[in-house]
Amino acid sequence: MNRSMDGDRPVKKPMLRFLSTLVSVIVLLALGIAGFVVVVNKVTFQAQPIYAGAPPQKVLLVHDSTEATGQKLYDQVTTALRYAKIAHDDVDLAQGVQLASLEGYTAIVIATESLSRLGEAEALKIKGYVAEGGGLAVLIQARNPVLDEVFGISGRRTSGEVTISSGMRFVGDLLPGVKGLRLEAQDVGEFRALDATVLDGVEVLATTGDGDPPLVWRQQFGKGRVIYWNNDLLASKAFRGLAVQSIMAVHGGAVMSLVNVGLFHVDGFPAPPPADEPDAADFYHRQWFPDMMDLARKHGVKYTWLVLFSRSGRIEPPWDFDEWEGATIEVEGHKVPFCPYMAYQAGRDGHELALQGYSRRPLQLDSYPMPDLFSLFAWQGLISQPVYLEKWYSSEYDMAGALYTAAQRWQEDNLGPLPVSYAPPGGVYNKAGLSALYAALPRVQTVGSRAFGDFEEGGEREFGPEPWNKHFFTVPRWTGGYAGDSYTRLLALSELNTFGAWTHYVSADEALASAGNTPWRGGMYDQLDELLGWSGEHYPWLRWLTTAEAHQEFLNYFDTDATYTFEKAYQVTIQFSRRPTYLLLRLNDGRKLDMSSVTNAQIVSYYEGEGYYQYVLKATDREVRLGLLIPTTGL
Repeated sequence: MNRSMDGDRPVKKPMLRFLSTLVSVIVLLALGIAGFVVVVNKVTFQAQPIYAGAPPQKVLLVHDSTEATGQKLYDQVTTALRYAKIAHDDVDLAQGVQLASLEGYTAIVIATESLSRLGEAEALKIKGYVAEGGGLAVLIQARNPVLDEVFGISGRRTSGEVTISSGMRFVGDLLPGVKGLRLEAQDVGEFRALDATVLDGVEVLATTGDGDPPLVWRQQFGKGRVIYWNNDLLASKAFRGLAVQSIMAVHGGAVMSLVNVGLFHVDGFPAPPPADEPDAADFYHRQWFPDMMDLARKHGVKYTWLVLFSRSGRIEPPWDFDEWEGATIEVEGHKVPFCPYMAYQAGRDGHELALQGYSRRPLQLDSYPMPDLFSLFAWQGLISQPVYLEKWYSSEYDMAGALYTAAQRWQEDNLGPLPVSYAPPGGVYNKAGLSALYAALPRVQTVGSRAFGDFEEGGEREFGPEPWNKHFFTVPRWTGGYAGDSYTRLLALSELNTFGAWTHYVSADEALASAGNTPWRGGMYDQLDELLGWSGEHYPWLRWLTTAEAHQEFLNYFDTDATYTFEKAYQVTIQFSRRPTYLLLRLNDGRKLDMSSVTNAQIVSYYEGEGYYQYVLKATDREVRLGLLIPTTGL
């Protein structure tokens, strides 16, 4: 069915709109509620923007604040929904909640195992809600015997859980690119699952590495859609994008926002080549760098090159540049300085020169300064074998001095404007290091942090203001390396499906160090080419930007609220509070986007999955209207 969106849009007169609103307010006051859930103690409601008209897309998130694993999952899901700009109300079962009506929600999301807290009457309400067309995303192995049929469970072989140690295999198409990926035991460790069998007709999406029991499945129950995660893996940050798409998949149709940014960092280049590798400069100049540029042109990548001035590991002045100046290469019959020359080449063609530091020492202070006894003993001849002792900076002054001197050298070599992007060696820094960075280079805006790892060393960061220094915007890097193994790809998919970003890095040293075992050509180059080709095949809409370009895109994205309203079966309205973003429209019930009925948006990409259609659009105004085609068999 091909309908005009404007022709069928109802028009309300001002007085009728006022009376309708007044009646609604009186009814709400009389009932003493602010939505569709009556609570005994507490329910958290997300405020709706004042410009929202019809009830927007919104999910009900059920959790239990007394359950440890469930709360980890709840934290990940709420963060992911914030990134995707999907509205939700939160219900805490530990607060004694009773569900009065579920009609105002487009899906229910279960983020707790202890669903047995719901009484039979409450569970039957969920069952009826799904049967009548509501979506249900169960993101952990929740248990409630009344809901087994809704979950798709036909029985349990044991009364409890089993421990899975054989990894995970994706056998179905939950989202683009995931089918066929296999996670080994070392990737996910041991995890729990119900020893359950599923009903006939249930579509299994993932199994254990051994094939049994099923770990993720989906089914149709009545008119509604259900996805069930028979494990607790989504409690990990690494898989939050799979949670978002599971929620999107149980709707008949759903919308989320995308920032649409791909970042590619190259650590430690340009930098002085290792002194013990006499051919390193030639390898970088004649082979590795040209190949990296070929990959950039082939896949549309923009690099953020992270300059490093010294390999010495010096942590106190004088800050010399002997290594930076020393290496030379031959260019058109003339010897030229390797580092400045490669910096000029790297900064061309729209790529970015950013800073990694003066040396490879992280921006950290030594918490417990003490004499280097090993060096003292070696000098006195008391030990015969050399011992390497990792040392950090002893003062913020020295850290700032090293960075400031690097900035001076940057200007002396005419490398361009001082850098606005920084990523520390190893992604490691602390609060004192950021203070030194701000003192020496106040123009720096972004810090390339780590998505995972120890928070006290710059890990476990989110996109947004740096917790230790709000001047900086942190850009956590999710994946790294030249090889695109299944785990790397799953991390990339998770980040991409959270809000349309992928942050990846490689190290120049890794290509050199691995040349003996895994060759560059026929090895690492081909692996990286395959990884970028895989992402381009499944996510052709991804925009590769420099970190400097991406910074403003992130700021604009997080400064904007969005609502998504399926006003009729054939019309979707998206409204933004400030700046329009990219959008992902997922249709799971046979409807398709009417290409001739798209207002204030440009279609960027289309993907036909197994049982769903996915569209990526670029919004061009604060209100977007999309027409949908309804299949002849109906919804």
